[in-house]
Amino acid sequence: MVIRAHLDQADQRQGVRRQLRLATSGALPSGEAANVLIHNASATGLLMQTPAPLSQGETIELVLPEAGVVAAEIVWQSGEFYGCQFAQPLREAVLSAAELRSAPPVTEALPPAGTLGERLHRLRLVSGMTLDEVAQRLSVSKPTVWAWEHDKARPVAQRFDEIAALFGVDASLLTESARADPAAEIIGRARRMVAEALGISGERVRIMLEY
Repeated sequence: MVIRAHLDQADQRQGVRRQLRLATSGALPSGEAANVLIHNASATGLLMQTPAPLSQGETIELVLPEAGVVAAEIVWQSGEFYGCQFAQPLREAVLSAAELRSAPPVTEALPPAGTLGERLHRLRLVSGMTLDEVAQRLSVSKPTVWAWEHDKARPVAQRFDEIAALFGVDASLLTESARADPAAEIIGRARRMVAEALGISGERVRIMLEY
């Protein structure tokens, strides 16, 4: 889900607070291009992209259909990408109404910098899921998900489509990150070699590294 929006400022008693307004049909009423893209919104948070100078810990107000003004805190930042957490979880009807304004998916839904583990960690934060919840959805153990996020292990190739579907992103964003990480490629080859030598599937081989 990609939604165009407009970021402005509204005076508040406790200072200036930024307000995020969804744009109609992906553009502002004036016809100008919107300056914010919202990626992968969930009931507990969202990932947004904007050139505006924002800071971690800053609170924004998101104007959503079916909900009105909703407060969200910026919990992490990487370049023009910001992960935000809602003060209160959104109702399913609100998410559905927001999705109606979404544009076709784009391939730049995540910042190019960062390891595969860092991307997975950010996606989980934005989705609002715990390690346990991700593990249950993917039918793996909690330590396995933890190892993925800390780049001490990587998912087998067959897992990437499933992980991408869980977080609502394009699988190529994850696989390109994995290919760009030489350490991850070495670990992947070692896992395949061990699996072949023992006559078991690669998913049963876990390689843990201590730095």
